[in-house]
Amino acid sequence: MRRRIWPVKISAFLAVATFAVASAVRTNRAEAPSPPTPLRIIFYDLSYALDYDRGLVSGEARLTIQNPTTTPGAKIPFVLYRLFKVDKILDAAGKPLAYVQRVLPFEDWKEFQANFLEVDLPIPAQGRTELTIFFGGPLLGNTESGMQYVKDRVDKAFTILRSDCLAYPEIGWPSWKERRSLGMPQFDYRLRVDVPTGLFVANGGDFVEKTESAGRTTFVYRNIKPAWRIDAAIAPYKTVEDGATKSRIFFLPGDEAGARNVAVALRETLALLSRWFGPASAFRGFSIIEVPEGFGSQADVTSILQTRDAFVDAAKLPQLYHEISHLWSVPARDPLPARLESEGLAMFLQYAVQESREGKAGALKEGAERCRKRFAEACGKNAKAAGTPIIDFGKSGLTDLSYNKGMLYFYMLDKLAGRDRFLSAWADFYRRYGQKGATTAEFLGRMDETLGIDLARLNADWIFGTKASDLLLSSASFDEIAASYR
Repeated sequence: MRRRIWPVKISAFLAVATFAVASAVRTNRAEAPSPPTPLRIIFYDLSYALDYDRGLVSGEARLTIQNPTTTPGAKIPFVLYRLFKVDKILDAAGKPLAYVQRVLPFEDWKEFQANFLEVDLPIPAQGRTELTIFFGGPLLGNTESGMQYVKDRVDKAFTILRSDCLAYPEIGWPSWKERRSLGMPQFDYRLRVDVPTGLFVANGGDFVEKTESAGRTTFVYRNIKPAWRIDAAIAPYKTVEDGATKSRIFFLPGDEAGARNVAVALRETLALLSRWFGPASAFRGFSIIEVPEGFGSQADVTSILQTRDAFVDAAKLPQLYHEISHLWSVPARDPLPARLESEGLAMFLQYAVQESREGKAGALKEGAERCRKRFAEACGKNAKAAGTPIIDFGKSGLTDLSYNKGMLYFYMLDKLAGRDRFLSAWADFYRRYGQKGATTAEFLGRMDETLGIDLARLNADWIFGTKASDLLLSSASFDEIAASYR
């Protein structure tokens, strides 16, 4: 789960900063392309070394890049963390490549900046190429962009390297709209992280090995399933293993009791959701990695970054249920998805799991009231919130609204169809589309068919229109709103 909060302005110095590159032959600012680049990274061989005395990160990324089109390419664009300087780029034969790098703001998010690279490297039509990027520098977060949870630092108490901070090279241009339009990447990876002995590197992949030499330890992981992000969390971690689910809980000092509670919650939630929806696709184990409060929770295909509050306060466990439920999310195939079927459903399920697992009657209703209040607050801050249909949230950059208004759409389905019928309908949808993905239109069509009720008016008001906004901002109760669709 990621939320964006809008920001303080970045300093004028960083706004104009550029890096000199000896091999660069072009100095003009590149314009964002149209359409977005079709190139894809399909394999990362990623290595880091951390210098805690100087607060620096050194990185080496060997990338395998695929061109799925029938048109050959000549240049490859990348974005990287704004303070990471690229020292050199080599082709597969070890020959230096020409490139330009400069710090640029995203064209549609001026407070968010990146080191933008253009690399001169031909890539054949429907072919692949390899290159290695050597980079490094200080890590000082991205809070000036408005992403207050991205306060990543090189700190022995806790360090994290992740996509949210662009800590490794990603293909693309400095355009948030383009990044959304590319959808979720899928790649394999091998990760090596070298840290002072005494620290532990946590990752959601398979643990390969660790080696020690001269007061340093190198941890090696590889992905379990095709991934869309790489997370390396570094701290004095300890682990709790759960053999029943082949899962690991990485916990921070002093939180072992909470980690054992989280392990039980993970096991029971996986069992509950498996009863509701069937087994999660190709489940081979899971990792939950504790991060300090304020760093944001996030689910990948085989792991969760979970903030400390769920470890120390059982009342916060719905946050964990939310992230676990993403194992049953169906990949979106819309160009700019609304995130209704991912974040809206996960919000609904976190409260449904709370009712069932904890026996907390009324948890779903309480959660719906909170979501309604948050939606009303969003409407008060942004005039577009009430006037934008759910189907257009992705196009309008309003996907955060799917956490709340999207959850309430599922709450309506639950009220109209009944819990058992609704859960059965999602189970059917997941079986059909869990691997290949689906559009929102396909989701709605399947719900209409499997629930056995006429959803035409509900979908017209909630998905394709804005009458739902008027209803949610009115004094009508949820029961009264649901009754109007029977």
